[in-house]
Amino acid sequence: MKKTILVMFLTIAIVLLMTSCGADKEIDDPEKALKMYLQAISDQDAGMLVKIFGGEYTFLEQFSPVKQRDNKKKIFGNYLKVIPTHIYLNEIMECTKIDDNHFMYKVNFRNSDGTLFDVGDTQRRSDTFFYSVEKREGTYKVLEPPPYQS
Repeated sequence: MKKTILVMFLTIAIVLLMTSCGADKEIDDPEKALKMYLQAISDQDAGMLVKIFGGEYTFLEQFSPVKQRDNKKKIFGNYLKVIPTHIYLNEIMECTKIDDNHFMYKVNFRNSDGTLFDVGDTQRRSDTFFYSVEKREGTYKVLEPPPYQS
C-alpha cells in the first residue's frame, strides 16, 4: 500500500515537473520581447511570432485563405512567405518610454549581405521601422507586424 502511494506520488511529481518545464514563460522586459520577436522574423518562426505578437491580425489575414484565418500560426506562416527573408536586426536606434507598460522602439534591419534593409518605391525609401511594445496580461507583446515590401 505504501509502495503504491509512493509510486503514484512520484508519477504525479514527474508529470508536474515535465509540464512546468515546457510552459511558456512571461516576458518581463520590453527590449527582450522586441529582440525575441525580431529574431523570430529572421528565423521565420511563426509559432514564436504568435506568442509575442499582440497586435491586430487584420492586415496579416489578407495573405491567408479564409479557411485558415482562425489559426494564428497559419496566418503568420502565410505572411512569412510574402515578406523578405534573411533580414536581421541591425540596431535598436532609440527607445521611448510612453509609460511603465508601453515603449516605442525605432529599429533598422540588415540584409544577409550586410546592407540596410529598406522599403518603399523609387521615389521614397525608408530603412527605419517603429515597433510598439506593451505589457498585456503580465507579459510584453509587440504590436506591429513584421516589415512588408509590396
